[in-house]
Amino acid sequence: MKTSYLEIDRKAIQENIREIQEKIGDKKIMPVIKADGYGTGAEAILPILEEEKIEQIAVATVSEAIHLRRAGWEKEILLLNQLWKEDQEDIQGILRENLTVRSFTN
Repeated sequence: MKTSYLEIDRKAIQENIREIQEKIGDKKIMPVIKADGYGTGAEAILPILEEEKIEQIAVATVSEAIHLRRAGWEKEILLLNQLWKEDQEDIQGILRENLTVRSFTN
């Protein structure tokens, strides 16, 4: 039986961040981390982002944001998914975890 694995190349991530930063100048990078880093364990890259002075990240769901807060990310987290007034539990999580939400109109 064949098995597969995913290797996180710390140096490659750092080089990618540095190359992007060089191209965009003084603008900020906001990595989007979703689906638990596509199964890698999103918290595994948080130290890399800290080292590279990333100040903000984005996630799809409130539960992903809470997971990263629990893993130690104290900087800004932008929530990408739309919220509905019925999502009271998510709204409470947003307030408790100091998450940033986006606003839009239809």
